[in-house]
Amino acid sequence: MATGLESGAELQLPGLRRAAAHLGGLLGPRADIGSGPGVMTCVLAEAFAGAATVAVDATPGLLDRVRARAGKLGPGDRVAVRHAYRRT
Repeated sequence: MATGLESGAELQLPGLRRAAAHLGGLLGPRADIGSGPGVMTCVLAEAFAGAATVAVDATPGLLDRVRARAGKLGPGDRVAVRHAYRRT
């Protein structure tokens, strides 16, 4: 299955590269792309009710908010958090 997924994704490389370049242009060279307090994480968990959702951020306090939000809104058991360490 992994080979098929990889091949399918490689067919999309031109579009993926355009999307990444567009994000780079919007965010600049020091982009910080993290889950923040989990608003979008919970929207994704709602939209994909059968899937697990993972929130990644470099700020532990924000990951606490992800947990709280997911618990309050219902998808708490399907939302995991991961701490990403900032490079200095």
